[in-house]
Amino acid sequence: MTPHPHAPHEPAGPGTEETQDAGLLPCGRDVFRTMEHGLGEQPDPHAHSCPYCTAVLSETALLNDVVRRAEGGGSADTGDDSARNARIIDAVRLELSPGRNLPLGGSDEDMWITEAVTARTFRAAAASLTGVRAGDCVVRPLDVADPGTARWPRGPVHVRLDAVVARTWNLQDVAARIRERITSAADTELGMDVAVIDVRIADIIDPGDGDEGGDR
Repeated sequence: MTPHPHAPHEPAGPGTEETQDAGLLPCGRDVFRTMEHGLGEQPDPHAHSCPYCTAVLSETALLNDVVRRAEGGGSADTGDDSARNARIIDAVRLELSPGRNLPLGGSDEDMWITEAVTARTFRAAAASLTGVRAGDCVVRPLDVADPGTARWPRGPVHVRLDAVVARTWNLQDVAARIRERITSAADTELGMDVAVIDVRIADIIDPGDGDEGGDR
């Protein structure tokens, strides 16, 4: 499978400190190191030109401002910056771990994406259907034990997704449509080889309750 041209990656090599951290952004940069740059460390030219890193920097700046105001509205130049920055990063580590890295592209390529970004992409694909809300999404290689490293081994993946759907849907039909959307997203947005997609209908809601956009 050829990866989507808009999904280039620059992963760090195996065994480096970056790959052993919580995970990498789609551009290959460590999300928490990017946050540290946004919280006052030396500027990183890549981070300010990359859309993935720029998004992290913007969210970090907003979070920093919220935390600073909650602590009393002090100046960003106070002597408490280091402690506050550490608390922000620790909180994000707990609440939003990117997880391990999953393979993109063919078996002879060295392209990777985090579990968190992959799951978010597939949830968005499912939720693009009217009357569908996407819940938990787990993406793992097929029949592979936990390698105990920052990266899963290369190979096709198995997707498991929970969904809440409107009563107007036939359950078999909506499960099939969700699988179609995930397959399309894997191919056109990520360039990921998805071999199996399991969809579990977690709940059924009244028509309109899940219609937040999307189409059928």
